[in-house]
Amino acid sequence: MPDLSDHLSPVQAAASRTPRAAVPRVCVVTGGTGFVGARLVEMLVERGAVRCLDIVPPPANAWRHERIKYVTGDVCDEATLDALVEGADCVWHNAAAVGPFHPRELYFKVNYEGSLNVVRACRKAGVPKIVMFDGSDVDGLTEAEMPSLPQESYLQLYAETKAMGGTWRWASSPSRLRAATS
Repeated sequence: MPDLSDHLSPVQAAASRTPRAAVPRVCVVTGGTGFVGARLVEMLVERGAVRCLDIVPPPANAWRHERIKYVTGDVCDEATLDALVEGADCVWHNAAAVGPFHPRELYFKVNYEGSLNVVRACRKAGVPKIVMFDGSDVDGLTEAEMPSLPQESYLQLYAETKAMGGTWRWASSPSRLRAATS
């Protein structure tokens, strides 16, 4: 078999040399084949097994590793999420409808309802940690930044619906699930 080490990024090369742990840590990444998700997967595979969920199949150039499992699915499908997060140590929720070109309903379905589904699945499975990705725009605009809009207004549906998912997370009932946002 040819040596492919010349074609690996430094992160990929380090992960390839890392011995497999007896009981690998299991991380789940939603949006795992997107721009940010794919880089996150490269970093996490150094620490153990990674399960990637994305609505689109991994591209042909996606990095293949024995500890990476790609699942084509939707954060709005509760059964897929339940199976995916079972036994996970941490979930990195990065999946989102982004950009200004989707129908309004899709933003609410994916960014709000999908985020609720991820949190519910984590709670049901007893996942101890979740990291919720969002952007700086979910904080909304201040009156000084956009005096013609009220403070609670958002420029894009992405920001509004991601902020809604974050609000629900903090307002939900107490549990052992530790959450963080980016």
